[in-house]
Formats: sequence, structure tokens, C-alpha cells
Amino acid sequence: MKPTITQLMTASTLLSLLFLGYLLGQKNIDSPTPTTKKSLNVPTFYLQRAYPDGAIHYGTYQEALRKAQELRQNCVYPDGGRWQLVGPMNIGGRVTDVEMHPSDTVTMYVAAASGGIFKSNNGGESWRPIFDEQLSLSIGDMAIAASDKERIYVGTGEANGGGGSITYDGIGVFKSLDAGENWVHIGLEDTRNIGRIVVHPTQPDTLWVGAMGALFESDSHRGVYRSRDGGDNWERVLFVSDSTGCADLAMHPKRPNTIFASLWERNRNVYARNYGGKTSALYRSKDGGDTWKKLTNGLPRDTIGRIGVAVAPSNPNVVYAVYAGEKGYFAGVYRSKDGGEHWTMVHDHSFEQEENFFASYGWWFGRIYVDPIDEDKIYALGLDIYKSEDGGEYWKNISTEDVHVDQHALYIHPQNPDFLLLGNDGGVNWSRDQGETWTHSKALPITQFYTCAVSQQLESRIYGGSQDNGILGTKTGEVNDWQVLIDGDGFKVLVDPTDFNKVYGAYQYGSLYTSNDGGFSFREAIRGISWQDRKNWNAPVEFHPNNPSRMYFGANKIYLSENAGKGWRAISPDLSKKSIKKSNDLIYGTITAIAPTNSALIYAGTDDGNIWLSSDNGLHWKEISEELPDRWVTHIAVNPNDAEVTYVSLSGYRAGDVAAHIYKTTNSGATWQNIADSLPKAPINDIIVDQKDTATLFIATDIGVFVNRQNEESWQLLGNNLPNVVVTDIDLNWRTRTLFAATYGRSIYKYNLKRIRQRKK
Repeated sequence: MKPTITQLMTASTLLSLLFLGYLLGQKNIDSPTPTTKKSLNVPTFYLQRAYPDGAIHYGTYQEALRKAQELRQNCVYPDGGRWQLVGPMNIGGRVTDVEMHPSDTVTMYVAAASGGIFKSNNGGESWRPIFDEQLSLSIGDMAIAASDKERIYVGTGEANGGGGSITYDGIGVFKSLDAGENWVHIGLEDTRNIGRIVVHPTQPDTLWVGAMGALFESDSHRGVYRSRDGGDNWERVLFVSDSTGCADLAMHPKRPNTIFASLWERNRNVYARNYGGKTSALYRSKDGGDTWKKLTNGLPRDTIGRIGVAVAPSNPNVVYAVYAGEKGYFAGVYRSKDGGEHWTMVHDHSFEQEENFFASYGWWFGRIYVDPIDEDKIYALGLDIYKSEDGGEYWKNISTEDVHVDQHALYIHPQNPDFLLLGNDGGVNWSRDQGETWTHSKALPITQFYTCAVSQQLESRIYGGSQDNGILGTKTGEVNDWQVLIDGDGFKVLVDPTDFNKVYGAYQYGSLYTSNDGGFSFREAIRGISWQDRKNWNAPVEFHPNNPSRMYFGANKIYLSENAGKGWRAISPDLSKKSIKKSNDLIYGTITAIAPTNSALIYAGTDDGNIWLSSDNGLHWKEISEELPDRWVTHIAVNPNDAEVTYVSLSGYRAGDVAAHIYKTTNSGATWQNIADSLPKAPINDIIVDQKDTATLFIATDIGVFVNRQNEESWQLLGNNLPNVVVTDIDLNWRTRTLFAATYGRSIYKYNLKRIRQRKK
């Protein structure tokens, strides 16, 4: 039986049916189960790369990006093979902004949270990437100059407070003068994450940028910046504190020197967060940013979270603001009729402040938009999209089954306000009737994958676990023929190499399911695994190399199943060593990698930097990582012809650290050798030892896929046309020699390895 929606949805999916439905009285949905609470905004993606320091060194990260760009430009195999997209294009992924020019009804731009920028010249029927040559493909906001539709400004770095792409700060602001064909970097690289950009309606060289700054540390570069010369020079015109950035900006359309700025205080580390504070407030400037006034008359004055603000184009005296509280709960919609001097709450609904039942996650979205010709018609973005036609008193949920949850951006076309362009965690939707019906774009390859898997028997059977879009699969291998097989956040997928119909899939925290029909119906497969054990957000599951019915599962202990997942028993003690740190949404001190072998040896790695070995099929265990650096273990790969020859990959961005990210042992961990000297200092996420040539290794890294045949002096980037995004996982079809790569933001690609062998001869 396939898992139910209630069992499997992420908290964001569940709450889309709960929060705003409750807020506006539209839906009756059961409360989420206690297990779903833990999926809120888990920072494991960040922690993996920040361990053990708790922070990613920004300079080290930038250095790795620059090295990757250089390698792409000088790829050893530029014509030896090319990566080919295998999809999905019909699923989508997280979108942070959507834009059109007021004079153009068919050209659209979409900003992906970790996949760059896409452009359509045919109303969304097809898209092409236009930002792929830049170092950072994490996008915070875009703005097209009203007076020059060829001029586009882009702020890199997602300013929202959740999701895996928060790991990767941006590198500043870019400008294009030819509608996105070419880009130039124009500074503000220290601002890290951009919340909003607004451009003067008649002077395209004048713009304001709202900078949220770094998420996981105090940052003195937050605030509002202004340029009067197209980004050649910048001045910060509003700063409150090193914990308070700018999440939103709105401009008076007729008096563009009148600017509203939403300042948002937030503090976070990997174990705790505070998404509000006393310095959060709405500000207004009437002189282009030279001076600012804090707006308080009728607005909340206590601890405040994120604020969204919008000015009515048809009557700029009318201004709207949507407030969240410190923890993200909905805190009201406010309206001003006198340009922001006085405010009235127009919607509250006496929200019940209970996290287990109702929450808005205002740190994840929280935008408000006004119809271009009707000051009383407004749209609010939350888990769903909501519409009011009476100035905010009554709201209607206008999401349909075609609209994914978690709304981030909306464009209402001024030539035709019936047309809405919507960006969310499932990609892009558009409506031609003010939200009564929606169409989902089937042409955007921006899914954020954690894992991928391919059948050894049928290469057309491709699977992957994805951020907020579940476990996905295709039977045909076509880019537009993917289906959601399990909801939630999808992780490890395994396909039985002897039976392509037998598929295993895991969603967050090790909830494992099995299928006998290729993944199109599932039943639970965790009997015998203790619910009290700690399980990683991305818990490992592996086949025995010679017997796929013999399986291994990692919690804080190793579990063994000898009957294809029908039952499990523990075969190890707790293999985490260090003190267990927890927060409301983080489980730590877990096994992250398992490598069973065709002998009695079993290897295991943990998120607290330990490698363990059992020499007797799990009866006894010893630590073998004393020589290795203290880093999160991402993968362990064993030479299929010699189980004592093993490779370990590690994560982490650390300053001044000479330690490597991949090590080799030839004696089961008694000694280790650094084999990463020629690699950029970036996390390595997966390793494959070529079964036909065990001297050849393939690795997935945060900056691409690399190959080393070990008779070469250095690692080589595999192909030069893979987008500059994180590669989280790789899988190899041994029969066809096709390598598959899961990317975090640009779907899945494949590469024909036979071309490399031909070139080497």
C-alpha cells in the first residue's frame, strides 16, 4: 500500500493544508502527526558542510567556486563526452522570484533558489538558462528596469530562512544590459543574500537593494543599499544592526523617492534559531533613502518577525503589510490609507499559537501584492496563495491541485491583471483568470535532488530523492515523464539489481518503504528498527554487494535485514561518539555511510567524524579513523576485488585547513592516504569505484563530478557542460556504462563513459 499523504508529507506540505486554510476558513484538514513536526526547516545540508566548526568559511567556498569555473574552461575532455539532461522537467523546484516587463506579455524570467535564471520567450512553453556562466546560481531576487526592458539586475543568495540552498550564500549583484544574454558583476559581494531589488521607474541607473546578510552568523553588511550609477558605486542608506537585514522593499510608483523597507531581525546557528526581534520594523524614506522613519502608528511594536510590504499602483496612498511573529506565526495583515502614517489591522482571525497545529512559517515566505488597477484586490503568499477583494478583510484560498505549496513570488501583469505568474517550491504556475485556474510549467529542470538511482536492467528506470518534491521516478527515461512516488523530502533510493520492479525509497529521518511494482505502490519497511534510535535526515540504506535481499540500514546503530526489508535487527552498538547536540528540528549523532563488502568486513561512517569497521559481519566493531580529520563522513566505497582497499569521502568548508576530502586505505583503515591533492577544497558527497576498472574512481562534489584513473597524476573534471551546482549523488549503470548525477537545483544528468575510454586509447 502506498504511504498516505498524512504519513509522508513534509511539514511544509501538511501546513499548506492547515495554516492558511485555518486562517481564511477554507479547508478542513486533520492535524499533522507528531512525526511530521521534525521536518521543519532542517539545516542538515548546512551542518554537513559546516561541521565541526558550525560555520562555512566564505572565502574557502568562493575559492572552490573559482577553481571549478577554471576547470570547466580548461576541461581535459571537452569533446570526449557531454552531460545530457534526463529530467525531470515536469516536476519543478524551488523558485525565489518571477518577473516580466510591463510592456511584454510573453517574455518571462524565473529565478531558482539554487539553479540560476531561466528565460522564456513564448509565455512559459519552453525555457533556457541564461545565468549559468556565473559563480553562484543561488538567486535571491531579480528586477527589470521599467524604462528599459533590456536592463536586468539580479541579487544572488536566497534570503529566505530555510531549505538546503541556505548553505550557499550569494556573491553579490549582477547586471545585464541585453535582456540576460551577458552579465557583469557590480559588487555587494559581502551582502551574501539579497531580499529585494527595486529600480527607479524612469532612471534605470538608480536602484535600491535590500540585503539580508549571512544567515548563520552576525553580519555588519546587512541593510539597504543604493546606487545612482548602475552599480558602479554603492552606499548603504539604512542599517539597524548586525542581526537585522532587509527582507522586502516597495516603491511609490509616482514618487519613486518614497521607499518602504522591511527590516527583519534574525539570528541562527545550526542548533537554534530566532526569526524575530525588537529591531524588526517597517521603515519609510521620502528622499530616496537619505533619511528614514520607523513606522509604528497602528503597527505591532513588540517582538516581530518577517514583514512583507506592497504599495497599491492605482492609489499609492494605500499600502499593505503582512506580519509574522518571532517564531513565524501569522501576526496580521495591515493597511494604511495615508501613505504609511497610520495603519489598521484588517485581518487577524485570532490565530491560535500552537506549533503542532497551526503555523505560517513567515520566515519561509511572507509576501503581499496589490492588483495594478484595484487597490482593494490583494494577494498574500504563504503555504498557499490567498486573494482578497475587499482590502484584506475576507480571504479566499486560490491554490488548486496544480499549485505546489510554499509560495515565494508573484507577478501581476499591469496590461492584463487577470494574468498571474507564480513561483513556489514546485516551480512556476500561471493563471489567466486571477487564480481561478492554474497551469503548471512542464519545462523547468530545477529540481533539488539529494540522491539518484538507476536500474541495472532497464536504464529507462531512473529515480531520485528530492527536496520537498518527494521521491521521483520515471519508467520511460523521458524528461517530462516523471512522477511523485512518495511525498515529502525524498532521500535514498535503491533498485534491486536483479529485479527492476523491487524498489526501496526513504524520506526524511529514515522512514523506509519498499515496492514490488517499480515504485508505483509502497509499503512500510521498518519493522524491527527502534523508533527511539536517532536517524539522520538522510539515513543510509545499502544492499549487500552479492545479495540484494541482505540489506543494511543506519540509525545511530547498524541494522541488518536478511529478507529484503521485511524485518530488521541491530548488529552494532551506538557508533556515534561525541556529545549529542539537538535542537527543535535537528537530530545529530547518527550513521551517515555504510559499506558492506563481499567478505566479512563492514564499514560505517558517522556525522561526528568517525569511521568504524567490523571484521566479523557486525559482531564486533572498532574505530579506524584516528588518522582522519574530524569531518562529517559522506560516503564509503570499497574495491569490489579487495575489501581492504577502501575510500572515504568527507564534507566541510574550513579556513586554513590542509586536510583532504577523500582518503584511501589499502589495509582496512590501519593507515590512510590523502588522494585529493589536485582537487578543489570542496565537500565530496559520493564515490564510485569502477567495477570494470577498479583503478578508476568517480566522485560527486559540491562543484561537479570528477574522475581519476590513478594512472593519471591528477583528478579531472568530467565534462564541462554540467551546470555550476552541487552534485549530491551519482549512480552508474554498469551494463551501458552510463553515469547519472543528481544535482541540487538542476535535476538529473547522465554521461556516456564509453567516450572517455575511446579518447584514452
